[in-house]
Amino acid sequence: GDLVVEGSPTLAELNCLALSEIDGALVMQDGADFTAALYQVVSVGGDLIIANHTSFVGGFQELTDVGGDLRITSTSMAFTGMQDVADIGGDLELADITGTDQFDELRFDRLRSLGGALSLSGTRSVEKFVMPTLLSVGNIDGGDLVIRDNLHLSSIAFTELTAVTGELLVRDNPALPTSEIPVVIVAVLTLSASVPVVVPPASPIADRSASDMSRTTRPSVHPPPISPIVPV
Repeated sequence: GDLVVEGSPTLAELNCLALSEIDGALVMQDGADFTAALYQVVSVGGDLIIANHTSFVGGFQELTDVGGDLRITSTSMAFTGMQDVADIGGDLELADITGTDQFDELRFDRLRSLGGALSLSGTRSVEKFVMPTLLSVGNIDGGDLVIRDNLHLSSIAFTELTAVTGELLVRDNPALPTSEIPVVIVAVLTLSASVPVVVPPASPIADRSASDMSRTTRPSVHPPPISPIVPV
C-alpha cells in the first residue's frame, strides 16, 4: 500500500530501517525540518512525492526504481540521496527547490529510463544539473523536456541523451550561457526521425545569457521542411 506522511510539522524523522519495498506511493509533504531515513528501500511502486518542507534530507541510498512519478516541489533541500535511481516510470518534476549554498548540484548518476516528462524549474540554488546516463525522455505517448526559470543554473549535462518524444523548452535561465542551448538541442533530438535540424550559430557575445526561448518539437512521420531554430 501507500506510505503517507503529511501535515506533521513536529515530526523530524521517518525512520524505517527494515523497510525495503513500497508497493504503492510514498508521499512526504507539508512538514518542517525533516529527514527520510529510508536507507534500505529499493523500489517505490507508485509515485514518490516530496513537497512543502522547510528543510529536507533524503536517505534513499538503495533506491533504484520508482514506478510512477518522482516529484520534489516547494522544498528546501539539504540532500536528495537519490543518485542511484535508475528507472522512473512516469514524470520527473523538480520545481521551486531552494537550499543551502552547498546544495548547488542535482545529480541522477544512474538514471537511464524515464517514461514521462522531465522538468527542472524555479530553482534558486542549483548551478549544475547532471544526468550522465539518461538515454531518452518519454514514451510513445510523449514526454517533454523543460528547463526554465532557474536563477543560478549554469551547466547542463546530458551526455548520453539521444531522444525526446515531446517538446524541448529551455527558457529564462539567466546564468545559463547561450552556448549551452545548441548543445542540449542537438543532444536530445530523436535520431530516428532522420530529419536534418539547422541550429543557428552561437552568439558572438560569449557571455550572453540564455534568457531567450529555444524550443523544438518532435517531427511528424512526414515532416515539413525544417526551419532554423531561433530564440523567441
